[in-house]
Amino acid sequence: MYKTLSLLNIACPRQRQREKRGGRIKVLPKPNGPNYQNLTYPKKCNTVNHVQEQVNCVTLNCRSVVNKDVVASQYFCEEKISFAILTETWYSDEKQHQYETSDLNNFGYKLGVVNRQNRIGGGIALTYTNKINVTQLSGGSSVSFEYGIWKLVFKNICIQVIGIYRPPSASTHRQFVNDLFQFMETAMSQYSNLFVTGDFNVHLNKNLIIDDFNSSLNAYI
Repeated sequence: MYKTLSLLNIACPRQRQREKRGGRIKVLPKPNGPNYQNLTYPKKCNTVNHVQEQVNCVTLNCRSVVNKDVVASQYFCEEKISFAILTETWYSDEKQHQYETSDLNNFGYKLGVVNRQNRIGGGIALTYTNKINVTQLSGGSSVSFEYGIWKLVFKNICIQVIGIYRPPSASTHRQFVNDLFQFMETAMSQYSNLFVTGDFNVHLNKNLIIDDFNSSLNAYI
């Protein structure tokens, strides 16, 4: 699994470099890379209708999935992923063949896309097994982020999945938090059994942002 994530440039080892000066070895600072101490775990929600059905899901920031669809598709098949939200797909409406012929739209999987309009980059997609009945409900962008909303119907359960991608330079963190939860208020009035995931690009090592983000998040759990 780690090898596959490394191929997708998602998991990169954090190694310390050494430099020899004046006969002494100096340990240099760690390079940039994933900091797993930033991971936080939201509170567990109540089960929906007490239905027990195993569903495996994942969220990936792809930074262009166009040339990574084969590796990503292999990973999803090996890990038996039921559905995945992909951010920064870099798909476009002008090049529909890129996602229509993608491995993420074949081999037992289907693909729904919300492409960025009028400029390159960005974009959100949902790839899912053909055993799931999926309807795209909405998609677009606000000032702070891009989003897609899909209805997923399994054997005995129905959920509404919201995928979100916030470009780092689109807004300040505080503006994003305000926009996100205004968006959530509207979504919660329209949909039920919400599952929200994505790439928020929020720096969790900044205490003020953590407090603001988590307090707002907890209000919807």
